[in-house]
Amino acid sequence: MNILGYRLKIIGMYAPNEDNGATVKDEFFANLNEEILKSSSERKLVLMGDMIGRTGRKTGDTVIGNFGEDRVKGNGERLLELCTQKSLKLWKVFFNHKSIHKYTWEQHTKNLKTNTDYIITKQYLKLKMQDVRAYG
Repeated sequence: MNILGYRLKIIGMYAPNEDNGATVKDEFFANLNEEILKSSSERKLVLMGDMIGRTGRKTGDTVIGNFGEDRVKGNGERLLELCTQKSLKLWKVFFNHKSIHKYTWEQHTKNLKTNTDYIITKQYLKLKMQDVRAYG
């Protein structure tokens, strides 16, 4: 896909849920890593989808911003490791949003909510991001 003169490769992803075993998750992240490696330097990489994991937040970090959730859980740990290794950036948590726009999954009966959907690019992407949101 070409946008504003940039050639993009967009990968949609849906990670295995917490009920899947470690083998299934390892295979998913290995396949995702393989697709990232296949991306040529001519195309800008954009990953989008439901990673079914919490990635936490950090101030002054290049991978994750300080507007995420309080904890890291599930696939979030694996995602952070992959992003660190491949110099990727989880954009959504770099922008401050109202509470009603922060979460992409909610279970009202148990008052649970979390952010599991992410927009991810290389850290050095030259497109200027003004705001990033994911809707669940």
